[in-house]
Amino acid sequence: MEVKEGQPEFVYVYNGDTRLASLLLGKGDKVNVTSDTKGNYSVEGSEESAKLKQIEDEFASFMNDFASTVQSGDNVAASRKYVDYYRSRVRYVLDNNKSLTAIPVLYQKINEEFPVFSQPTDAVLFRGIHDSLFTVYPDSRYVTALGKEAERRLGVLSIEQRLQNAKEAGFPDMNLPGLDGASKKLSDVDSKVVMVYFWQASEAAHKMFNQDVLLPLYKTYHPKGFEIYSVSLDTDKGVWAS
Repeated sequence: MEVKEGQPEFVYVYNGDTRLASLLLGKGDKVNVTSDTKGNYSVEGSEESAKLKQIEDEFASFMNDFASTVQSGDNVAASRKYVDYYRSRVRYVLDNNKSLTAIPVLYQKINEEFPVFSQPTDAVLFRGIHDSLFTVYPDSRYVTALGKEAERRLGVLSIEQRLQNAKEAGFPDMNLPGLDGASKKLSDVDSKVVMVYFWQASEAAHKMFNQDVLLPLYKTYHPKGFEIYSVSLDTDKGVWAS
């Protein structure tokens, strides 16, 4: 692999499916790596590679400890371990805000649905680390990717803040007759969540959507307080009623 000036690369050494070593190498770096077949290794000659090994070892240790705590059923202790680890990772990336090793820390995941940095406000941290790294590695593809992720997270944060600050708004009420001819006002629907749905019985795609999507949705969530206020746009009552 060619390592260009100002663009260090993450290099992973494998033996089959077993990772033997993780390295972060700059142009001209010469390192000595000693590893066994299980992936226990040491590295000399690269401070950044040594940092990368450190953060990987710390993450592995946390994951083992966290998993055993979860399995024990002590959710309070598991939550405390996560919070402690999260805070330690915040400290690491702030203390190493001009080291590319901060990037894999920011992307650590407990599982696919649970990133270590999972709070909307983490977007500010992502932006800050990107801006610091950009002053040192403006041409790095890893820094570029981090910038895009920071922008994505800032967008999510903006939406969260707007939702939190949004004022409660009313809605235009409707009062329409049902199949039995009796009128039903939208404001009279007493449910936690009401979906207002406009459709046409004369449209085959709408009928398929009713059967394939809305009906299963209704069966699943109606017992929990979900209701659908369905408004037909048909002019032929017979088509709608059937």
